[in-house]
Amino acid sequence: MSTLQSETARLNGAKSNGPVTHEGKVRSSQNAMKHGLSGGPVVLPNESQQEFDELWAAYMRKFRPADSIERDLIHEIVCSRWRLRRIERMEAAIMAEAVRRQIDILGEDADPLQAEALAFADLADNSKGLRLIERYGRSLRRSYEKAWQELLRLQEQRAEQNEPETATDYSPLKGLPAFQNAAFMTAITPYVNKQNQIAPENKRAA
Repeated sequence: MSTLQSETARLNGAKSNGPVTHEGKVRSSQNAMKHGLSGGPVVLPNESQQEFDELWAAYMRKFRPADSIERDLIHEIVCSRWRLRRIERMEAAIMAEAVRRQIDILGEDADPLQAEALAFADLADNSKGLRLIERYGRSLRRSYEKAWQELLRLQEQRAEQNEPETATDYSPLKGLPAFQNAAFMTAITPYVNKQNQIAPENKRAA
């Protein structure tokens, strides 16, 4: 490429600022989003934002996060669960379409169970899309379980740190050096012995 052509290309590129209209910007932002299983918006246009918000609220009520770390873990859990639900719908749609094709091949009197078995065999051998969503499903499941376990670990740790001392754990001598314990017991022993001698007399008087 000549120097003049390079300079012309550079000037033309500098003039391009991307999409101008709102619709163009939306389309551009979604160019890399093929299936919504690994990135991009969590709630797709065909999905319900209200259902996602309700799922989010349910997890927040259950776990009551104490800080931003726990809230981030809940965010990861909810997003993974939402995408796992999407995978379930995709699998069902792919399977339904494969069964329909087999029924068309077998005819109107086709056995539904046979059509389903043939559809499954065909998908297992030839469906790249099904294998793709299965792979993403395993990845999402690992993310879900890892975040869940970490959240439970943090909350159990917090509960142990905030647990008040029980009555059985309390002792006025707890934490005192050994020589102070011994001195205290030496000082109190005569008083205890005296009380033990008085007690039987009080009982007889009663």
